[in-house]
Amino acid sequence: MQGGYKMGGISKKIIKKLMLFFLIFSVGALFLKGSEEQETKNYDIKLKPVFNILPTDDPGKGFFVFPVDFKVSRKGKIFFIDSKTGKVLKYSEKGKFEKYIGRKGQGPGEYIAPQKLFLSESKLYVYDGLSRKIHIYKLTGEYIRTLDIGKIVALFSDFYVDKNNNVYALWIDYSGEEIRYVVGKFDFKKRNIEKIKILKREKIKKAVMGGISHEYSQRLFFRIFPGGFVYGDNMDRTIYFYNIKNGVSEKILLIKWKREKISQREVAFLKKMIGKEEAKKLPEYKPFYQNLFVDENEYIYFAKPSDVLTPRKNKINRIIAYNKNGKHLFDFKLPAGYRPLTISKEGIYVLVSKDDDFCIEKFVFEQNQKINKDR
Repeated sequence: MQGGYKMGGISKKIIKKLMLFFLIFSVGALFLKGSEEQETKNYDIKLKPVFNILPTDDPGKGFFVFPVDFKVSRKGKIFFIDSKTGKVLKYSEKGKFEKYIGRKGQGPGEYIAPQKLFLSESKLYVYDGLSRKIHIYKLTGEYIRTLDIGKIVALFSDFYVDKNNNVYALWIDYSGEEIRYVVGKFDFKKRNIEKIKILKREKIKKAVMGGISHEYSQRLFFRIFPGGFVYGDNMDRTIYFYNIKNGVSEKILLIKWKREKISQREVAFLKKMIGKEEAKKLPEYKPFYQNLFVDENEYIYFAKPSDVLTPRKNKINRIIAYNKNGKHLFDFKLPAGYRPLTISKEGIYVLVSKDDDFCIEKFVFEQNQKINKDR
């Protein structure tokens, strides 16, 4: 037989060529897989402590119990609301208490229940969730004016005020038979909300305001970003960016992490914690992230959900950083029990319990230290 033997009509030469092609393809696939792993390799960023802020026993000199809506100015000045006393506190860039901003009451520059803060280059804006007003102060503390908006800003939403006093936020809007969570602009002159995107709808007969929040809860986020703001749903893979100058909203980041199922043990635990009826609403999968932060470098930080079975004091917050083009930059972990308050280009501010009190600690990043390579 000339030309080599045949197997099922295929010559030996063809078989050799196919085997060689398969070998080359396999090596190439392994190389590409290795490259992909290298690109998404976890990098640990070491954190160096700078200072801490401890509450005092003197109500006139920086007394606080549990800080919420923590903001840092470009010059490093620190502002936050204490959830217990309902006061707005200001600290220096070195963590020294300076003053209270505004005060409790119903007069000019006074608030009833402050919930959210926004910082411009020269002003501090305080949103009062009970009166639905925004009080404006200089960063030095002097009262300027009050905007009566009469609208509800959603729980996990920041807000943004432009030079014309147009207010951007994630709003809770009652419309007919449903509650809508609307990303939009409140026009102060027209006194209406111009819709950018509706992130969630709930029928009023089924909707419950508030509720019990846990690691696997659905959360909608709105965060101030250079040139505008970003927003998203932690159950969805997509992050959107809205450009204030041109009024255009676009998808900028698509999360590619694998979905994680909620285990039966976790479901059983949550049934005891939130009740059987609420547990029926649990999704099949965990959210992609539990919290969302941004900084001046246009980095987007995701705090991964922690296991509900882990006691809070033992929970470790893992933070994953991306740029707005979707490139993975680095990861870092906070010590057990440390809760991130905000992240800036200077570092990260965390809340930690010490001696039965909460205190604030600031850390700076020691850039791109590649460790724990086998993780």
